[in-house]
Amino acid sequence: MHQEITHPLSNEYNHWHEVTGIRYHQFLQSITALELEDAERHLRVFSKLLKAIISFSEVRLEELVPGSDQSFELVRTDHLILGKTLDLVDNALTDLKTINDKNPASLRAELVNRLDVMVRLNNILNKHQLRQIELLFPLFEARLNKQKANFLADQMTEMMQRANPN
Repeated sequence: MHQEITHPLSNEYNHWHEVTGIRYHQFLQSITALELEDAERHLRVFSKLLKAIISFSEVRLEELVPGSDQSFELVRTDHLILGKTLDLVDNALTDLKTINDKNPASLRAELVNRLDVMVRLNNILNKHQLRQIELLFPLFEARLNKQKANFLADQMTEMMQRANPN
């Protein structure tokens, strides 16, 4: 069930989460095709986007939502889990590149052994986006007037574009 989002800051978050998700899917497609160089390139872009969105959130959301707010704490916990899981995916890719250099015939089997962490990151990312839609976006609507929401949405766009999503 697709929920329409109309709040300016919520729209911007949703847009960048979609772009970030697309980049991760490109990584998954490349890695499962055993195209390690492409996978590495897509993972690098995804990582920059994810880190930018988390950085923006950590700085800007703290201004909007009291630190004790449970919704924000859940989102912040997601950010920590996403960061740690991204590190695991990055390590898995590094391992696969090393394996490919030493024993390319075993690459597919070794990918299968590491695929769970890659799928886990995708699942966490999707759950995080849903959590934001359900918990955080209503806080934006309740606490931000349209002018402030537009200002923050513009700031987010600038930050995300500096992450070079293309």
